[in-house]
Amino acid sequence: YTARIDQAIARTFCIKMTTQTELSPLLIVSSTTDETNSETTISSSSCNNDTPCPTNNPPPPPTDGAAGDGMATTRQTTINIAKSCMGTGTLALPFSASQGGLVFNVFGLAIISLWNLYGVDRLVKCRDLIVGWDNRRARVRKRRRDDDENGGEEEELEFCPVGISTYGRVAWFAFGRFGLEMFDLSMISLFLGIIVAYQVAIVSFVKDTPFTTAYPLLDSLIAILVITPLSCLPNVGFLARFSASGLFVLLISFIVIFRYVLTEHGLTGLGMITWGDLFPANITAVSRWFGAAVFSYGIIPITYNVQESMAQPNQMFRASRVAIQFVFLTYALVSDVLAILYLPEGHNFEGDVLAHLPSGWLPTLIRLTMIFVVLMTAPLLVIPCGELIEGKIWGKESHFWGRIAVRTSVCVISGAVGVLVPNFVNVLSFIGCFTVSLASFVFPPLFYIKLSDERRQRKNEELWKLRDCESLNDCVRDDVKYNVSNSSGDSWTGETRLKLIPDFLMFLIGIIATIVTASLTFEAIRSS
Repeated sequence: YTARIDQAIARTFCIKMTTQTELSPLLIVSSTTDETNSETTISSSSCNNDTPCPTNNPPPPPTDGAAGDGMATTRQTTINIAKSCMGTGTLALPFSASQGGLVFNVFGLAIISLWNLYGVDRLVKCRDLIVGWDNRRARVRKRRRDDDENGGEEEELEFCPVGISTYGRVAWFAFGRFGLEMFDLSMISLFLGIIVAYQVAIVSFVKDTPFTTAYPLLDSLIAILVITPLSCLPNVGFLARFSASGLFVLLISFIVIFRYVLTEHGLTGLGMITWGDLFPANITAVSRWFGAAVFSYGIIPITYNVQESMAQPNQMFRASRVAIQFVFLTYALVSDVLAILYLPEGHNFEGDVLAHLPSGWLPTLIRLTMIFVVLMTAPLLVIPCGELIEGKIWGKESHFWGRIAVRTSVCVISGAVGVLVPNFVNVLSFIGCFTVSLASFVFPPLFYIKLSDERRQRKNEELWKLRDCESLNDCVRDDVKYNVSNSSGDSWTGETRLKLIPDFLMFLIGIIATIVTASLTFEAIRSS
């Protein structure tokens, strides 16, 4: 069942999947929920020191340039990454340029592009760090023992759950079960946020067509009645074919709106640019710009899915660099040019691109086509979101009616929230500031720092075994006694803490940016 979902999503991104047990939706994720629906899964509780847990993950990417298990070339991967970025978020690009200012928008997009490239690099290196590690992780707990009044330390082994995605595996190796649970919760929030944005988009698009009921609640209810049954189907592969047409619809939308604005206003906007149009008006405007810009990329959460589809996984960074450069140039040009051309209608471009389409049969057809694409895409997010939640509730047990209830609840709740927050770009900005920023700018440096330290500790343990030391302190005392100098060579300690300072800084910047921008954007939504 999960394999069919994987293949459907893979077709959406034109990516060849390399495994059938790894759940990998739009912004993919780990999860213990693959254990829920797999009949061949082996419980981690049945594993021991002699029988480590098996894993269904694909083999680690080669680091020497050798071919991987995927089929995509570097050029094809570059195109896939660019297409993955250019989704629904592009509808808010002129809005982000208007909020951030024409000059600030260009420089800001350049920084966001570099930040995404940094995140991809760190995730790729995280996977390289865990190459060759087995599926067990030592955990030391301080406990009070019956035979020791002063208490003591006990070392326990915990095992990596089978069937989780590569990103989830990285999270588990970094922080164990707690890290995996927190990562899953963040992914649930991300999925729910995007589903809410889709519900808001449907209501926003349909209100400018003759097919609206004139009541947002009823429009949302109709959308729920369509999405819910589709989300409960046993095979959703056919949905990906319609979802993949979204990029073509977006292209037609931008062509129509450029033609309309040039016909109506020509180049009048070029002579109306003021100083206030170049830079953001306040910190809230910066936050709204940040959220829309971050949402419009979204490459980092699918890094491993793309990398595992490559014939040469070691070229992932190169492919990402070229794709992100293209995306940056496209975004900067489209967002600023449209914001300038629309200056005769006001100095604030509010709403999404489709809201500025004129009336007529062609704009109506575009809106209806976009609604259809969103309706076909939403179930591809409801399913993995529901499976994550089901795994938290029932674990390995499978409940048919429970699955129906969870997915129906996801659709109803997202629809209700969408009615309460009827502004598509505001919802999109908040999701970008909070969930996408968390997965893209906070997790990569955090996991890299922790895994670098974990690798150093594992190298230390190997050294103790080779030198027959009971602890590192014993090895250090031997070095001092016999005047041996090899206490901290990078050949066995990995990254030094000094080299990790930039990653600590990027982690702090990511945390601050996420908290501040999400808070300000939420306040702007609440007060609107």
